[in-house]
Amino acid sequence: MPLADRVVLITGATGGLGTVVTRRFAETGARLGLVGTDRERLVAVASSAGLAEDRWVAGVGDLTDRAAAEAVVATVVDRFGRVDVLLHLVGGYAGGGPIASFSDDDLHRMLGQHLWSTLNVARAVVPGMADAGLGPRRRGQCLDRRHDATEPRRVLGREGRGGDAPAHARARGGRARRHGQRPRWPQDRHGPRA
Repeated sequence: MPLADRVVLITGATGGLGTVVTRRFAETGARLGLVGTDRERLVAVASSAGLAEDRWVAGVGDLTDRAAAEAVVATVVDRFGRVDVLLHLVGGYAGGGPIASFSDDDLHRMLGQHLWSTLNVARAVVPGMADAGLGPRRRGQCLDRRHDATEPRRVLGREGRGGDAPAHARARGGRARRHGQRPRWPQDRHGPRA
C-alpha cells in the first residue's frame, strides 16, 4: 500500500522530531492523526506542513491517561476509519543533575511520558491494527526513535515491505548463505538448547 493511502498516527507531533516527521509524511500524501496536548500548536504544525483540512485530524489529550489515549485514537479512527502506522514520539527529560537528585515528581512525570503513554497508546491502537492484519504477521510498521523516521523508504523498510526489525538475523543468515556456509546462531557456539 503506498504511503498516500496510509493513515499515520503521530504522537508528540508538536515536538522537534514530530514536526519533521509530520512534514515528511505530509509530502507523501499520507493522512495524519496529529496528537499533542495543545490544539493550537497542532494546527500550527499542520499548517506549516501544508496539510489540507481533509488530510489530518487533531487528537488532543494527555496520553498518560488511558481513557484520554483511547479517546485520541478514536478521534483518528472516526475520521479516517483506521490507523496503519503508529509513530509514538512522546518523550522528555526532566534531568539536569545527577539521577540521585531527581525528585519523585520528576521521575513519575518521566515514567508517565515514556512508559504509561507508550502502553496506553499501544493498547488503543494495536487491536485495530491486528484486526486489519497489520503486526507481526506482516512485520507491522512499528517505529521508535532509533529509526530514521524522516525517510519514508526507511519507515517502510526496503522496497516498501514493512519494518526491518529482524535485520541482524537476515544479515547473519544471508551473509553465510552467500558464501555457501550454514548460518551460525548463538546456540551453535554453546550447543543445542535444552
